[in-house]
Amino acid sequence: MRFRLLIVLTVILPRLSWSQIQVDKTVHDFGNIYAHSERFVDFYFKNIGAAKAFILRVDKQPNTIYQISSSTILPDSSTVVRIQVTEKKKGPFSIKIPVYLSDRNDAVTLSLTGNIKELAPDLSSLTDCPSFNRRPSDGNPTDFVFTVVTVDKQSKMVLEKSRVEVIQQGRVIGDWRTDKDGKVQRKIPLGFTYLYASHDGYQPNELGAYVNFKRNYIVIELERQLESELVVVVGRVPKTDSPEKPKENVISKPEPLEIEIEIVNNKPDKPVKTKEPKPKERETIDQAPVTATPEQITPEPNDELVKTPYYVPSNIVFVLDVSWSMNKEERLELMKLALISLMEQVRPDDQITVVTYGNNAEVIIPTTKGSNREEIMERVSKIKGGGMTAGGKGIKLGYNLALRNEIPEGNNQIFVITDGAFNKDSQDYERTITRNAEKGYVLSVVGINNNPEDEDKMTEVALIGGGRFIAINSIIEARTKLYDEVRRASYRVK
Repeated sequence: MRFRLLIVLTVILPRLSWSQIQVDKTVHDFGNIYAHSERFVDFYFKNIGAAKAFILRVDKQPNTIYQISSSTILPDSSTVVRIQVTEKKKGPFSIKIPVYLSDRNDAVTLSLTGNIKELAPDLSSLTDCPSFNRRPSDGNPTDFVFTVVTVDKQSKMVLEKSRVEVIQQGRVIGDWRTDKDGKVQRKIPLGFTYLYASHDGYQPNELGAYVNFKRNYIVIELERQLESELVVVVGRVPKTDSPEKPKENVISKPEPLEIEIEIVNNKPDKPVKTKEPKPKERETIDQAPVTATPEQITPEPNDELVKTPYYVPSNIVFVLDVSWSMNKEERLELMKLALISLMEQVRPDDQITVVTYGNNAEVIIPTTKGSNREEIMERVSKIKGGGMTAGGKGIKLGYNLALRNEIPEGNNQIFVITDGAFNKDSQDYERTITRNAEKGYVLSVVGINNNPEDEDKMTEVALIGGGRFIAINSIIEARTKLYDEVRRASYRVK
């Protein structure tokens, strides 16, 4: 009797205590599923033994279909079980699928959960499991595949050949066209991401989202453009022969038109009106209208024009709000985009200083020449938010650095970039601003997705500083408004 029991235990125990096949995961949560979301997931079964192993059976459940790349799993190899959810009703679901393997008696149970918010526009697409040529994100953050789909807002039809620009940390990491299915699929890093999409005949659209292996599928809706609507041209466009065109979009070249502008000299509290002269040799571009396409939203520096006599060198100090509130509503990323876009335009002789304030004020970029723009942009891209709002300390430190690095007869300018009021330790910042404005230092306030109730106070502070309040609420505004303000303030009549 003991001998028989020993034989049984010798045969059964190894199968119970050791598994030849390992599965990468047994649970997958689709999260919220929208019209164009992926509805399939891959489970990887790896044979870590020395002999062949097999997937014996997959118990198909209602509202699912599956594919197996191979039922036979060779040693040190893997096979894939791809499962697609075909549920055609809105609402949450929970599905359990048993998979029987050759190395054990009990099935491995795969669990699928999710919440269908929108039905698939083409329900017939759910009748076949997608080919293995299509690969979803498998939950591995180091192999993150991201999908963007552009669709017509009214019809929900996909739009091929749309242009999609992907921005992280204030820098463009991808500029792609959608395929015949209206999709762009690329590997990108995890993290907060700005997306800007456009298509001929449609208004461009943008959004910001934190993307990861669960939120790996974004749909951008584009609305048809009315014939009466104009399209803005921001950046370079081909030269024309029209005599009434505005100037090329670079800091170092003046407007070719006679326009009335406000000049900020060493006494910014006494602006004067003047007519800007026409240079003898000018380049002209198409008239700029209201929204931009991704091809046009990145102005390009032109070092051939930096010696223009109409613009003086700039000494610019940025005082940046990095408090907790700047982490909300994409504010911090929009601020980085605005700064990096300006850095792409600064001239070698311009000076840049960056101060941040949260709990305290600190210098993160000491005064640096514009010729080091790449280093400046790299540091800006790594700025993180946190802490209270010590705005008063930040402003005082910004003025100290501006005074220390003054460019005589140059444009000495300070930008406070924030989402709202200057809260902590800021009771006497107005005296600091007034005193230095009298010395010719211009202070402007930039509002990043700021609350409307804070705008009056931000405008008041800018006026005291001899500058202006500048609202930045979109990618287009981030790409252009800082540049326009520096160009305006650094212009001088010769």
